[in-house]
Amino acid sequence: MILDERLLNAENFLNQLHATINNIDIPNSDRIRAATTCFGIARDHHHAIILLIRETFYASSFALLRILFESYLRGLWLSVCSTDTQACNIMNGGKFPEYFEIIEQIEKIPEFNEVLFFSSIKKKYWKILCDYTHTGGLHLQRWNRNNAIEPKYTNQEIEEVLGFAEFFGAMAALGIAQLSTLNSVEIAVTDQISMRWPSIIVKE
Repeated sequence: MILDERLLNAENFLNQLHATINNIDIPNSDRIRAATTCFGIARDHHHAIILLIRETFYASSFALLRILFESYLRGLWLSVCSTDTQACNIMNGGKFPEYFEIIEQIEKIPEFNEVLFFSSIKKKYWKILCDYTHTGGLHLQRWNRNNAIEPKYTNQEIEEVLGFAEFFGAMAALGIAQLSTLNSVEIAVTDQISMRWPSIIVKE
């Protein structure tokens, strides 16, 4: 359904990000290790969504959107809000705060407070993301035709999923870069994001 050229472009972008942040050094603390792990898992979900779309497993690619967003949000909260004690507790089986608390705490930080971006994403897309992940009514609609039960995803819907995955996968890569000991890595990822989305201003 979606053009091979578009998927190849998505794969190339993923590989560029991977080449930039793979094997970089990060400080050794519970908080940073936990944050980097969450960002790494988000990047895995980004990669998996591309692979699933490539193989036309659209239902599974849609289902991964919420957990990609969750992984990124948790990584961001760990990197900018949590204490080492909280991170250590979570690494040893403790619970994260609820999502509304995570978003609230992140958006109290001035650099995330200007547009309340995560609140807007949650308000606009959360029910949709949940329906896709938990096989809700919205997802059932994508499998029901008048005379058959089979997938009927549109190119526009697939493109939206791919774009969402690319954006938060890139933000996860930036999160890892910002935890790195090398400023040049953050600059390189920021440049890649700016080239991908010229209208986005990434604060370093």
